[in-house]
Amino acid sequence: MAHSLGGWSQTLPATAETQEISSKVKQQVEEKTKKSYEEFCATEYRDNPSILPWPILIKVDVGGSEYLHLLVDLMYVGLRFPLMTMLRGVEEHHKKDDPLEPFMPNV
Repeated sequence: MAHSLGGWSQTLPATAETQEISSKVKQQVEEKTKKSYEEFCATEYRDNPSILPWPILIKVDVGGSEYLHLLVDLMYVGLRFPLMTMLRGVEEHHKKDDPLEPFMPNV
């Protein structure tokens, strides 16, 4: 991934791993937004591995031309449980072309 020194990566197309992370926090997102999402498809992401826990921003298509921006922390907690995900923030009412920019945690 292309990172500036100590900073966020460029915006990249979502991967299977990004979709898996999004799916893990979907229930928390629905609780936070008080909405249920039939569609929940990661489309883009940015990450910043120079910070611990490792933050990742994910743009999620929730249908009807609406997108969410998620802030998720990834934590490696050992060999038995290698990856723990924690939802840190949700921004609603985004559109497809909105830039994926870091935001303050709100969860």
